[in-house]
Amino acid sequence: YGAPYALTASDALRFADLWVVILQDINRSGPKGWMQDMYAAILALKRLEIVIDVRKTMLARTDVINLSWMHVRWDFEPISGQIPGDVWVAHYCQTYKVGNFSWSKHNHKALDIRKCDRSMNMPLPVGLDAVAMENAEGKPFFVRKKAEALTVAGKHGGGKLTMLRKSTGEDSTREMDTEVLNAWMLGKTLIPISEAIEAYYDEFCAQ
Repeated sequence: YGAPYALTASDALRFADLWVVILQDINRSGPKGWMQDMYAAILALKRLEIVIDVRKTMLARTDVINLSWMHVRWDFEPISGQIPGDVWVAHYCQTYKVGNFSWSKHNHKALDIRKCDRSMNMPLPVGLDAVAMENAEGKPFFVRKKAEALTVAGKHGGGKLTMLRKSTGEDSTREMDTEVLNAWMLGKTLIPISEAIEAYYDEFCAQ
C-alpha cells in the first residue's frame, strides 16, 4: 500500500527510528529509490505491531472511477483541516490538465524554498487556461448521458436485439467529467501549495 499517507507527528515518532534502520539495510543490499522508503515503512510498522487503518479513500487519478469522488465537495478548503466526508487524502501523484495547462509535481524536483528564490514556485494557469479553470469550478463531477444503443444481429440470424450499453438506469449512464476532476485537483493542491510557498518567502525570506 506504500508508506502511511496521513499520520500525526506522534505516530511518526513511534516507528521513525526503526524505519531509518530498515531503509539503510535495504539500501545496502540493492539500488536506492523512493519505493524502498515505502517498503521500509511498512516493515517497521509490522515489526513494531503498529496497526494501520487502511482506507480506500485517497484521491489521485482523474481517469479511473473512484468511489471517493462521490464524497468530494467544491467548498472543501484543504488549509482549514476540514476533511470532506469519507475523503482522507488528495495525493497529487499524477499529471493534471485543464485547457492547455498541465502540471505535475515531478517537474519541480529542483525546487528548494530554503534558497529564498522567489522565481522558484509552482506555475499557475493564466489567460485562456485560467478561464477554463474558472469555468470548470463548481460543476458536477459526474454527468448523466443517454445510454448508447447497441443493435446486434440475432444469434441465429433472426431479428435484431437492441441493448443499452454502460447503463446504470433505464436510459442513462453516469460518467466522470475528467476536466472538472482535474480542475478540482489543481485547485485543491497546486494553488494552496503555491500560496504556501509565497507565504514562506514572505515570512522567512524578507530582505
